Amino acid sequence: MSRSPAKKTQKLKHRACMACEQPLPDDHVQKMCMTCMRSVVGEDQARQSECFVDWFKNMMSQTFEEMRQATMSAEDVNRDDLIVIDQVSGESESGEISSSPSTSKEMKESIYLFSPDKIQKLIKAVNRVMEDQKKKKKQETSKDTLLFFSQQSEDTFPVNSIIKDLMQAEWKDPSKRADISKRFKQMFALHKQEISTWENPPAVDIPIARMSRRTTIPVEETSGLKDPMDRRADTALRRSYGAAAELSKPSIAAVSVSRTLKYWLNNLAEDIDSGVSRDDLLDAFKYITLAADFLCDTAVESVKLSARLMALSSVGRRALWMKAWKADLSSKNSLCSMGFEPGKLFGSKLDALIESLQGGKSKTLPQDRPRALKRNFFRYRSRSRSPRSKRPRLPFRNREFFRGSRRTRTTESGRDNKQRAKTKDTSSKKWEF
Repeated sequence: MSRSPAKKTQKLKHRACMACEQPLPDDHVQKMCMTCMRSVVGEDQARQSECFVDWFKNMMSQTFEEMRQATMSAEDVNRDDLIVIDQVSGESESGEISSSPSTSKEMKESIYLFSPDKIQKLIKAVNRVMEDQKKKKKQETSKDTLLFFSQQSEDTFPVNSIIKDLMQAEWKDPSKRADISKRFKQMFALHKQEISTWENPPAVDIPIARMSRRTTIPVEETSGLKDPMDRRADTALRRSYGAAAELSKPSIAAVSVSRTLKYWLNNLAEDIDSGVSRDDLLDAFKYITLAADFLCDTAVESVKLSARLMALSSVGRRALWMKAWKADLSSKNSLCSMGFEPGKLFGSKLDALIESLQGGKSKTLPQDRPRALKRNFFRYRSRSRSPRSKRPRLPFRNREFFRGSRRTRTTESGRDNKQRAKTKDTSSKKWEF
């Protein structure tokens, strides 16, 4: 049987792909099938990735050539390992490495990746990069200026004025405890079980606490100390311990992030050489940028906590030296709370205070003189100084006792007078002729 013309016209309505001439679905909008479209897009991406790789290689070679030379070590480091094992071996004058049994015992595990011999090269490269960035951004005042410091010397790392201002801000109130913000806790979050043993200052042992003060309940805090300046010093030392514990958190986090950053950079260099697509390289750059920003913020927080630690330790030393000053407690506390200045324990504010109090006549602090004890005019007998409980009590109600005592006293006094008169008479008779 022959086919009807209606069915033939229905088949002619189907469209075909322009590249492979394969039939397309009725709901397909494009003129090419999905397979052909993917092949065309893949060729375009390959061309773009090749152009990007060429451009990136030129840029990396021009900008980071000296930095890579400074950080390259003499031996190849395994990129997958995060801990490098250094073998300590002796070298002779001719340069030959001795392989004695003693050298094998000196092998030890090292956590350091950077060789101190390369520090001068790194410093020069860092100063050169920062000097170039400073010339380009002289007129700009943005947050990025914190990263580019002024070049001071070719042999030392530069110190930025913004970093100095951060430290000065921490030194204005030296007795204050470290300010731990919510952002700090979010950035440097560590497992609670790992840090619970050393996060808080250690408590005083009960036998030691009982030695300083006898209490019914065991005392473990500063209330066991008797002297106020001792309590002030103990408080400052406790706060300095807390600042040191908080300082360790960004350092611990920076170790993991910096090692991971090195691993990513090594993989990025391999991907560039192997011709990885541009999208994959851009994804890798996102994580590298995040790690670099994290390390920058970590360094700033570490500087602030270090300055706070210096201030708190100085407050503890001030309290110890204030014990010898004979003054009231509020005056001692005010001197301990003065702003910290590097170089001296109390600084120039103490000199200004002495100048205002003494008027330039003396260079020492005024002290409270002890009050003289007032003595009564009459001198009491030793019997009156004895406590009342030890004095002999007399029977006041028995009048005969007093009468009898008076009689005995009078008779005794009369006998004494007669005896004296007799001695006078005998002495006068002896000298008569």
